[in-house]
Amino acid sequence: MLAGLLAGAAGWLGRRALARVPPRLAPLLALAATGSYILVMSTLSLQRHAALRSNAYDLAIFDQAIFNTAFGRPFAVSIKTDDLTNPILLGDHFSPALALLAPLTWLWNDVRALLLAQSLLLAAGALPLYRLAREQTKSALLPPALMLAYFLSPTLQHTNLYDFHEVALATPALAFAAAALVRRRWGALLAWLGLALLCKEEIALVSAGFGALLVVRGLGRLRAGWAAARQEVLLGISILVVALGWAWLTITVLIPWFEGSGAYTYTPRYADLGSSPEEIVRTVLTRPEVVGALMLQPAKLQFVASFLAPFAFLPFLAVELLLLTLPTFGYLLLSSYPAQYTLGRQYGVVVVPLVAIAAAVAASRGERLLGRWGNAAPALALAIVAASLLTYHQFGPGPFGGWYDPERYQRAPRVATAERLFRQIPPQASVSAQENLAPHLSRRERLYLFPALHGAEYVILDNEGGTFPVERADWDREVRELLRNPLYRLLIAEDGFALFQRQDLLPGQPTNLRFGSALWLAAVVVEPGSLGLVWELTARPPASPGGDGYRQVVRLRREDGSLALEVVRPPRPGSGLFESGRGVVGERVWERFDLPGDLAPGPYWLDLQLLAEPSGMPLPRSGAPPQLSLP
Repeated sequence: MLAGLLAGAAGWLGRRALARVPPRLAPLLALAATGSYILVMSTLSLQRHAALRSNAYDLAIFDQAIFNTAFGRPFAVSIKTDDLTNPILLGDHFSPALALLAPLTWLWNDVRALLLAQSLLLAAGALPLYRLAREQTKSALLPPALMLAYFLSPTLQHTNLYDFHEVALATPALAFAAAALVRRRWGALLAWLGLALLCKEEIALVSAGFGALLVVRGLGRLRAGWAAARQEVLLGISILVVALGWAWLTITVLIPWFEGSGAYTYTPRYADLGSSPEEIVRTVLTRPEVVGALMLQPAKLQFVASFLAPFAFLPFLAVELLLLTLPTFGYLLLSSYPAQYTLGRQYGVVVVPLVAIAAAVAASRGERLLGRWGNAAPALALAIVAASLLTYHQFGPGPFGGWYDPERYQRAPRVATAERLFRQIPPQASVSAQENLAPHLSRRERLYLFPALHGAEYVILDNEGGTFPVERADWDREVRELLRNPLYRLLIAEDGFALFQRQDLLPGQPTNLRFGSALWLAAVVVEPGSLGLVWELTARPPASPGGDGYRQVVRLRREDGSLALEVVRPPRPGSGLFESGRGVVGERVWERFDLPGDLAPGPYWLDLQLLAEPSGMPLPRSGAPPQLSLP
């Protein structure tokens, strides 16, 4: 802000020279800023992806959903949901507007098309800003200065460089909606808000801010009579009712229905306020001390300031338009999930166009306020430019920015090996991939995130990649198990990458032991020092009571029925079937149990139980317990 004041003072002193900047220069500067943003952000996004630093969460998720939508499987996404019989993205976030991007798949069937589209969408938010600034101000400098501040906003750039997110669609829609609100173009306002509502369920709360502002602005006109206030008040009430109703419908009805559990996945992020949407709303309305304690934390206040700083805090001159940002800041700052109020994430990007439109109106007011002492536009423009550059220097993720990390965009020589392995996987094959490899394989119907296998035809791993959704120790254990898994064979191991292919032959000793109507112990594999179980999912299983999967209890009994060994295995994180109690019909799962060295060789009966977590309720068992001979 100090840099903005100093630059503003310099601009004031040189205002006569700057005032001679020809008006025709404004569109050229705006075009240069827009083109530079698209070029730099697109290049960095593609380089980051090429360097194997994009992620399953969220690039692969959205890309697979859009790909499946383009080919007749609307919003199908197998990589995130546990309910693999009905893998619909709308059960996570209600974003039907993603279907608008499906035609990109027909033009260029590549995940990189989505990254380029995101840069274009976020850049498009500057179009209504430029037009409004030209209408509101008299200067050739202020419109491109405001666009520069928009493009240098840290949150906008972090969003652009962090995979892909559905809020990229909402950002330009809200920019156009805010500009229409200022111009009093009600038809355009409703159209853009309608589109924004289809981008993500939380946009309903942002839209409610538009309705509230219209009501407040309309009530302010009551002095001139009801006729002057009537249109804005009624329109605002209508938007409020529709927006809040849409928020309730999507969060409490549609998303839980698509998800299948009857609950909204993200409610726990607001656990400090309550355990249900209704309880959260009640706390917000009746416990101001709790709300204040959550929102007025230093890290959260700094987060808010980062949106205003690129515009030299000028939007405070249009404080009524900043009301549009309150719902978004509300649900972000009330969260106990740090990523929602962290600069490097995408959650707050919808605030950027709202602050920018407020800055355009504020610049006009600043011109009039300071106009009695001369032309103030050059000082305001330079203040905005200086503040945006300083903010970018501190927090920007691009070149010369404070958060710029060139290693994120450098392609290591070993990446060529990964690309060669990608080409060996047929495009129709199902794949279980590590998080940094999944976005390169997401254009297929079935993609899973390792260590969940779900009967995938291929498994591809990167020893130098991240291990989400499990910790490194769990990941290492699952890799060791995969190497010993008779259902898969290692095809290639090179440069830290490994490619496995599924074996369709059933190993070991077949059995007829079944649990419930869906799980069959297909075979038992006895090896020196270990016992392997091959499970097959024969039908869609019921969700385990409590939803925490199944605990396996393995007992070896001697011929006289006495217990020789008991091993209890709880659900393993990220392992799929036994973790969640759900899976793909037809998939086979390998489970290996180490046997103690002092276990005597000879015949044993295998006594198995599957107990639902956390209740301990056993699944009904049928079929004869298999008899084994230990070497």
